[in-house]
Amino acid sequence: MTSRNETETAPSRLVTVHDEIETARAELEEAREYAALVTAATGLEPGRSFLLEPLEPGEETNLFQEMLDHTDILLYRFDLRSGCYSYCNRRGLEYLPVLRCADKKKELDIMEENIYPGDAARVLSAILGGVQRTGSAPYRDEIEYRRRGSDGKYRWVYEMLTFLPGENGTAAALIGAALDMTEERAAQAQLRDDERKHRLLTEVCADVIWIVGNDEQLIYVNGAVESMFGYTPEEFRHLSIVDLAVPASLAENEYSLSKYIEMEAASPGTIGTKKVESEFRRRDGTRFWGELIFSAYRDDQGHLLGLCGSLRDITERRKVEQELKQAHRELEQRVRERTAELEAINAQLHAEVARRRRIERFMLHFPEKERAAIGKELNDGLCQELVGIRFLCDAVRENLLGQDDMVIEEVSGIRDLLNDAVKQAKAMARGLDPILIDPQGLASSLETLAETTSTLFNISCRFAGGPGGEVEDPDLALNFYRIAQEAIHNAIRHGDARNIELSLTGTGGEICLTVTDDGCGIAARPANPGGLGTKIMEYRMRAMSGTLQFRERDGGGTIVACAAPVRKGRRLRAGYRREKPA
Repeated sequence: MTSRNETETAPSRLVTVHDEIETARAELEEAREYAALVTAATGLEPGRSFLLEPLEPGEETNLFQEMLDHTDILLYRFDLRSGCYSYCNRRGLEYLPVLRCADKKKELDIMEENIYPGDAARVLSAILGGVQRTGSAPYRDEIEYRRRGSDGKYRWVYEMLTFLPGENGTAAALIGAALDMTEERAAQAQLRDDERKHRLLTEVCADVIWIVGNDEQLIYVNGAVESMFGYTPEEFRHLSIVDLAVPASLAENEYSLSKYIEMEAASPGTIGTKKVESEFRRRDGTRFWGELIFSAYRDDQGHLLGLCGSLRDITERRKVEQELKQAHRELEQRVRERTAELEAINAQLHAEVARRRRIERFMLHFPEKERAAIGKELNDGLCQELVGIRFLCDAVRENLLGQDDMVIEEVSGIRDLLNDAVKQAKAMARGLDPILIDPQGLASSLETLAETTSTLFNISCRFAGGPGGEVEDPDLALNFYRIAQEAIHNAIRHGDARNIELSLTGTGGEICLTVTDDGCGIAARPANPGGLGTKIMEYRMRAMSGTLQFRERDGGGTIVACAAPVRKGRRLRAGYRREKPA
């Protein structure tokens, strides 16, 4: 007979076994759910073959949990029977609503939260479709929709739905694995928009845009081919370059395309873009010139797929270029002819300028020769005659000594007058032919000119020589002397001057002559349009590469200043070579 203790032990053992069975069943169900999550997230079938090394059951669970919490994939489990989320990873917390139980009559309402209203019906239809399916195997579906994140903005997600069947074969749980596709969809939209724009550009472009493969067969051509060649894009794809190029340009085109493909395949990226001008033939037989531009066409891995390029009608451009070249040739010919004419005219002008300069030099220096001749005649002729008469007067005065004092006094007066006449004649001779054969000759002649002017016109005329006033060039000295003479003449005749000062200095490689008077000044002088004195003075300075200035003097009067660069080693002109008398 069985004891009471044995009777009470059997039921307790049954309870214990039952609890162990339930615990094992729960662990098995949890393992299945984790396996389903791993499968949804990674695409790997459940099992241990993908592990690097065997793990303890608890360690494997922790590893799965770590993987699921640190992935960028949104993972969750929704219990269709209880109507609540039973699991979500950390990524899912950014998109799913607060986990809560829903009314059993509206168990899918919680699924609808945070889904874009325009996508909610489509998402719920997919979920209902999976819930209504029956079977012992999990059912999977895919969908893209917009879901609101924790920042309140809707983002595109791609989600894989896995429906786990229950005991009766209906879906008991939904496992979702979603990936944020917002940036990918934006990139795809941008790519589609760029493709649309590029296609629009190629279609409205007047140039023919084309792509050919490595076999030189046409892959793509835009609609401009119809207006340029007269063929539709479909007809054009069946043509070759032989049908399009003029025979004279055929060899060049075939060589360019085939040679380019060959060279580009051998040395990728070393050729670049090539440009060829050729003559082509339209469908109606007419011809036109086209500019063919092409380069290599490669895939993302850099493999050569063919050539891509464009063809532009340049008939009008070549016509304009030919016209421009012809006009350029004609212009060059006209320029050469005109240049020859201008060279001839220039030669004539140079000859005329040289002739006029010779005339000016003659007109300037011929009077000097005449003055020199007159001065010589005065010095050698009249002065000698006057001196001879003075000697006769001396002889008469000696013969009359002790006879008639009145006659002797008259003879002495005549002798004095003759002395004055000799002095004036010699002064005139020096003025007509100044002695300028040595560096100090100009200063000496200007000093004599000042003394003669004071004597003849009864005014004060002084000369002051400064350092550097030596002039070795006789021509420069003569021009300075004549300018001084003209300035003194103008000051006395037109300015009523009573005091005149001459100064000669040298500084900075220049010789400067200044004539200052206290006359009425330039503005008060009477106009003399026909006078040549000032013009001759200006010409003399131009001939010496110098400058001439007329200025008003402070307190009244005029300042005539002239300056010219020092020139050495000049020879005396033939008309002025003479020696200073002893």
